Amino acid sequence: MKPYAAPPFGDGMVLQRDVPVRIWGHADPEESVTICLQGKTVTTLSDPEGNWQTIIAQLAPFGETPDDMSQDFPVIRQKQEKVAGTVSGVWLASTSDAGHPYDIHPKEKRPVGTRMALLALQHVYALPITGEAPCVSGISHTQDMTAVHFDHAQGGLAVMGDHIQSLQLFDADCTEIPKEQWNAWAEGSQLIIQMKPDAPQISQIAFGATPFYRVNLYNMAGLPVRPFTVKV
Repeated sequence: MKPYAAPPFGDGMVLQRDVPVRIWGHADPEESVTICLQGKTVTTLSDPEGNWQTIIAQLAPFGETPDDMSQDFPVIRQKQEKVAGTVSGVWLASTSDAGHPYDIHPKEKRPVGTRMALLALQHVYALPITGEAPCVSGISHTQDMTAVHFDHAQGGLAVMGDHIQSLQLFDADCTEIPKEQWNAWAEGSQLIIQMKPDAPQISQIAFGATPFYRVNLYNMAGLPVRPFTVKV
């Protein structure tokens, strides 16, 4: 039997940028199958029933484009997050620490490949590992302190450095609150934000909400927190 891809895949198909693409099909049992897409080649092996599937990472976002299209990247990331959270069989690999402000093809390929492999091992091969990057599950708030809660943060979050990068706070007028007026740190599976005396009240928390950003907040599997924007 000649290996073939499932009906959704073919000429003219539309793929979402920066979201892992799961491609599947059928072949003879335990046959090697090679998939070529956008200059990338992946080889997999069909199972004893002849079923095969694989995951291919799309191009990562970057900071600047000649037509300033990068200003839309934060919105695109939000849409990607929504797709990954609502469409079965779609998983989102966080590349928040592997981008480049001027190059759409970042030179650091290993982190992206490793994270795609972890997603495959968790979701396709059902191994008991953490392949998902931390994502917001909710927030709690007191008068001067806000806690952002995360899923996929077993064992806690870790900050690689002396402060959390790419974190922004906004007041009710959508004005950014200066960093001198608040402190933030990781505590267990939560991101804690404490406002200093006389600081304005938080209305919105944004993380990785600029065209180019780099984060240093990870789970214990070494996966960077996904971008998010939440109302308080």
